[in-house]
Amino acid sequence: RLTLPIAKEGYDITGIDYTPSMLAQAKIKASEAGLEISFIEADIRTLNLPEKYDFIFIPFNSIHHLYKNEDLFKVFNVVKNHLKDGGLFLFDCFNPNIQYIVEGGKEQKEIAAYTTDDGREVLIKQTMRYENKTQINRMFFPQELDSYLEWNGFHINHKYGGFEEEAFDDNSAKQIFICQCDLVY
Repeated sequence: RLTLPIAKEGYDITGIDYTPSMLAQAKIKASEAGLEISFIEADIRTLNLPEKYDFIFIPFNSIHHLYKNEDLFKVFNVVKNHLKDGGLFLFDCFNPNIQYIVEGGKEQKEIAAYTTDDGREVLIKQTMRYENKTQINRMFFPQELDSYLEWNGFHINHKYGGFEEEAFDDNSAKQIFICQCDLVY
């Protein structure tokens, strides 16, 4: 959803995904659009490329798939190893809502509805389940995530509560971070 539009704007971009079927679809769409994009099948916890990048982003709440702190820290290390000096790291995730976590397990809720290009109606519903011991339905609480970034050598340049650069506050549904690696002298 982002790689192709960014490439269309003339930027050199590499797409990384763990899922072969997602990469296959991306390659087809890139080919149909006449775009040459490098797509790599890899686990971002262990990614090791020879290139360094000006900008790395992990979009669409994808860090919520990292269920253990050690996995999150591995990803932060991979990002640091692949950023050029002065490079930026951007990612977004949900801002946990305790009431939603508690109430979410009680009933199925509609989270999205849309019509596909070919006219099919799609309704997405979910039932929330939270495991206290493992914290699965992984949420990152704001101060926790700020600390994790700092402990792992990142400086938070900006933290927003939405994609329109809204200030992060108690009512923010999102946490959007723009970070840089701390300089080592």
